[in-house]
Amino acid sequence: MINSIILNAEEVRGLLYGSLSRIVREVKGLEPGDLFIGPDWYESVKVDSYGELYAGPSVFCISDENGEWSIKSPFSSPGTVLYVRETFAEIDGCGFIIGACINGKDKVVYKVDAPDNLYAKWQSPATMPLWASRFSIVNKSVTVEQIDGVWCWVMDAGVVEIGAGGE
Repeated sequence: MINSIILNAEEVRGLLYGSLSRIVREVKGLEPGDLFIGPDWYESVKVDSYGELYAGPSVFCISDENGEWSIKSPFSSPGTVLYVRETFAEIDGCGFIIGACINGKDKVVYKVDAPDNLYAKWQSPATMPLWASRFSIVNKSVTVEQIDGVWCWVMDAGVVEIGAGGE
C-alpha cells in the first residue's frame, strides 16, 4: 500500500526551503480534558454479520484505558514513507513550466511555485497521482500534544527524496 499526505502551501514551502520538520493536525473527537493512552499499535476487533467478534488489523492510534474508543493516526505509523500531495495543474504543450515534474508528455506545475496571475485549472491535492508528486517524507515519530488547549497529532518528518514521483 502506498501512503500519502496532503500538505498545504505553507507546509510545501517549508519542505522546499528545508524548514519543515513537524506536521501538525488536530485530533478530531478529543476534548481538552480527555484521558488517553498511546499513540501505539493496538489490535482492532471487528464484528461479522452474525454479531461475532474477530481480530481485525493492527492500528496505530490512541485509545482510552478501557479500549472503548480509539482514534487512528492520520500519519500512519513511524517509519512510514509518505508521498506528498499538493495543489497542482497539468499543463499540455504550453512550454511554461515552473518546478515541473515531467513524466512522458505530461507536465505539471505546482500552485505554490506559480505566480499569482498564472491561470491554470488547479486540481485538488486529493486527486494528485503518485507520478506527479515531487516529495517523499518519512514519518520519524508521532506524538499527541496539547497546543493552545487543543489536542494535536504531531509528526516529526524528514525528507526522503525530492522529485519522488513514481513511474
